[in-house]
Amino acid sequence: MAVFAFELDHCDDPIVYEHMSQRLTDIDLELAQSVAELVGGTKPSKATRINHGKKAKNLSQTEVQPTKPTIATHRVATIIADGFDKTVYDAITSTLKASGALPFTIASRRSEIFSAGVEKKPGNGIKPNRHLEGRRSTLFDAIFTPGDADSIKTPEKSGRAIYWLREAFGHLKAIGATGEAVQLLEQIAVTIAKENTGLLQQFWYQIAQHRNVDRELDGLSSSYSSQFSPIFKIHPGQWDPQNKKVVIKDVPIPEPSKNQFLVKIKSASLCHSDLMGLARDQGETVTMGHEGAGVIEKIHPTAEGKGFDVGDAIGFNYFINVCYECDGCQIHNTRCENTDLPTCQGFHTDGFFQEYVVVDYHNAIVLPSELDVKRASPLFCAGITAFNAIDSCELQPGQWLAIVGCGGLGQFAVQYAKAMGYKVIGVDISDDSLASATEYGADAVFNSRTQADTYVDEIRKLSTKGVHAAAVFSGANAAFDGAIPLLRTNGLLMVVGIAPQPLQINAVDLITGRYRIKADSTGVPQRMSKAVAFTAKHNIQPNVDFRSIQDLPAMVDDMKNGKARRRQVVTFD
Repeated sequence: MAVFAFELDHCDDPIVYEHMSQRLTDIDLELAQSVAELVGGTKPSKATRINHGKKAKNLSQTEVQPTKPTIATHRVATIIADGFDKTVYDAITSTLKASGALPFTIASRRSEIFSAGVEKKPGNGIKPNRHLEGRRSTLFDAIFTPGDADSIKTPEKSGRAIYWLREAFGHLKAIGATGEAVQLLEQIAVTIAKENTGLLQQFWYQIAQHRNVDRELDGLSSSYSSQFSPIFKIHPGQWDPQNKKVVIKDVPIPEPSKNQFLVKIKSASLCHSDLMGLARDQGETVTMGHEGAGVIEKIHPTAEGKGFDVGDAIGFNYFINVCYECDGCQIHNTRCENTDLPTCQGFHTDGFFQEYVVVDYHNAIVLPSELDVKRASPLFCAGITAFNAIDSCELQPGQWLAIVGCGGLGQFAVQYAKAMGYKVIGVDISDDSLASATEYGADAVFNSRTQADTYVDEIRKLSTKGVHAAAVFSGANAAFDGAIPLLRTNGLLMVVGIAPQPLQINAVDLITGRYRIKADSTGVPQRMSKAVAFTAKHNIQPNVDFRSIQDLPAMVDDMKNGKARRRQVVTFD
């Protein structure tokens, strides 16, 4: 009845009222009389034919139960103001896009709107698509407002924002709200069905209804919504150990707990160590990835005052459930003396190939402005490992260093070594990797497969008696066996790659000073600052291919098959 009256009220011709009222008597006399009274038309006195009492579901919004609901092409307006909850905003926006809907950001102005906790400077905010004065809520199929205490102050004072919400409600549009925005809806006399869980599911379903007639016919849609699977907020790349493959699944956004941040991932990269983790089969489906960088979205109260703010671009290590303080944790977090279960994100628990992750503040470091967060993820395993190894080789500028294995870590190592003033020789079995090493400044390169009979003698001659140190980044046993002959007397063998079989070490060689052995890795969070600062100062960048999360299965296959020549980085916008 209200729908008929609304549409007819747009016309002022009484002939139209009379004609439509007569047509409605073919359906129901009482309906025709009620509509005529609302629009000021002549009320029909009798039905043109007897109501047969039958119903046609296709003619009634109250009877249509969707068998396959969709929100594709639906226009959804999100109203924001300074201080809005960006985590919720990003979640609803990404979900709408993933479902084929058309999200629009609406505010009281079209200049940037700043979320809670960020510095109000150009580039830090969200630029709305439209402003409240320039659009009516009737042009959209649904309205959403992500609440925060500060952001509500502006809409409360805005008659236009209040009118938007009331008008949308009156037109039976879907309306979603979180936090203090719920209180705003209550204040402007909008009826609310409060749900502590499944907000996104309910909102998605109500958008799919196009008009929410249950506001007039109480309880109608509740019998339908439980039939449909919930729409989750993020879509991580996970390893399914049962089926031995990468899967893209739907999971809720995690919530930060003690000592943690919620971080919106900007980049996550694939490492050979990830493949080793898949081979070990941890038994549970977890999100892959231990190299990540992103922006802090939310800080748990226990992590406040630790030198981090919402909006900071950060990189991070990946060991959790450790104390970070004992003697063992000063060497490596797997040696923590206060836990029996050090946990590695991306291996034992969810890692970083997803839009939102939780990060322990002990593991995090704020990125210098010189480092692009969308390229930074490889630094937080491959890069820091390479830096630590080269920095620990005990060399002086002008001395010779052989880098054995010129893949992702080796290419980082070449750059660090040249920045430290060393003479660098690259050794690999891939001409492509050697070409990259040359591009990054290697003084000489040798293919140990095609030059197997000559490369050792040539390197010893070039370096005058042999190199001062050889850092092995390859995981092949043959790489370690081939590195030792390159060393001069008392040269240093730096172990970085993890070989599948035990290394063959001659005790006599060690005690007589033929060579020395050290090893290094990503290390502990306390060591990150030196590596990050050096990387920023010397503009050291990895050679990367940018991919999407949907590419992760192919990325794993390429790395397994030796086809990945650059660091594979998934970006999240």
